[in-house]
Amino acid sequence: MTADEQVVALGRDVLRIIAFNQPFMAVNNVLAGGLRGAGDTRFPMVTSAIGIWLVRLPVGWFLGIVLGLGLQGIYLVYVADAAARAALVAWRWRQGKWKTLRV
Repeated sequence: MTADEQVVALGRDVLRIIAFNQPFMAVNNVLAGGLRGAGDTRFPMVTSAIGIWLVRLPVGWFLGIVLGLGLQGIYLVYVADAAARAALVAWRWRQGKWKTLRV
């Protein structure tokens, strides 16, 4: 969509980073959706809020702006956040507490 080499290079770098995010996003979306469907709505909401407001924004700002990693640093935080949330939701799912909730 552009012939600007800087934009193309930046897009290429970010796409390579974000490719690692896809499995984590899939696990998080599926298991968090399952928890919500089973009535455990609070846990996915809290992990999302913490991930976005307390991890992505401040750590992304720190890596991207303060440390000068730019857009690549911001996307690295996005991948780390998605991996952490996927692990937390998988842990919650494996606990099985959602099986005893009344909807």
